[in-house]
Amino acid sequence: MIAGKIRKALLVAAVALALPVAAQGQVIYAGAGLLSDGGDIGDVTDAGFLALAGVVFPVASGGFGIGAEGLYSSLGASDGADGSIDILGVLATFGYSFNPDGNVHPYIYGGLGIVNLDADDGSGDGQSETKFGFEGVAGVDFGLSESVGLFVEGRYLGSSGIDVEGGDSISLQALGGAAGISIGIG
Repeated sequence: MIAGKIRKALLVAAVALALPVAAQGQVIYAGAGLLSDGGDIGDVTDAGFLALAGVVFPVASGGFGIGAEGLYSSLGASDGADGSIDILGVLATFGYSFNPDGNVHPYIYGGLGIVNLDADDGSGDGQSETKFGFEGVAGVDFGLSESVGLFVEGRYLGSSGIDVEGGDSISLQALGGAAGISIGIG
C-alpha cells in the first residue's frame, strides 16, 4: 500500500518535470507537505502527506507566469478506522511573482484542472471519481543562487461535488502547506 502511494507520488513528479522545457526562463519545482480537508471529507479523514511538482513559464515581463502542476495526497481515515482517500490532480496554473528580480519572491497563483479522488474503505470496496478541481496558493521563494531557491507556501485545493452512496454529494475543501525547491532553467 505504501509502495503504491510512493509510486503515485513519483509518477506525478516525473510527469510534471518532463513537460517541455523549450521556453527561456522557466522554473521547475518540487515539494512536499501536509494537506487536511476542512469540509465533508475532513469529517472522516486525518491530515495526510502532499507531494507536488510543476513547471512555470514566464509570460512577457513583470512576474506573470503560466504553468502546469501535478499533485498527490493521501488522507488516512480518522478515529483508527481503516481506509484512505487518495487525491491525484493535474492543473493548469496562472500566477504572479512579486519582486521577480530579487532574492525573495512572494507569489500567488491559481490553478484549474482535474482531481481524482480514490476512496478506499479498507475492505477492498472503493470508489473513484475524477472531477473539476481548483486551487489557490500563496508563498515565498527564497533565492539561494541565481537559479536555485527554496519555497514555503500555503494552499487551498477544492473539487466539484463527488457522488457518494445515498445520493449525497461531497466536495473536497482542503487546506495545506508545502516546502520545496525551485530550479530556474534557461
